[in-house]
Amino acid sequence: MVTHHAAVLDGYGEATRRRALDRLRVLFEAHATPDGVLFDSATWLVRARRP
Repeated sequence: MVTHHAAVLDGYGEATRRRALDRLRVLFEAHATPDGVLFDSATWLVRARRP
């Protein structure tokens, strides 16, 4: 995760990057399950067609 999204933090200083990554780790650890890291979510699937 960090490797793929690290560019988002490129414009910030080292202390800010470290704090952001530490907070992400805490968040992921809080949502860790035996099946992986899981978050509650919802999705709407919409189909449309022209009449």
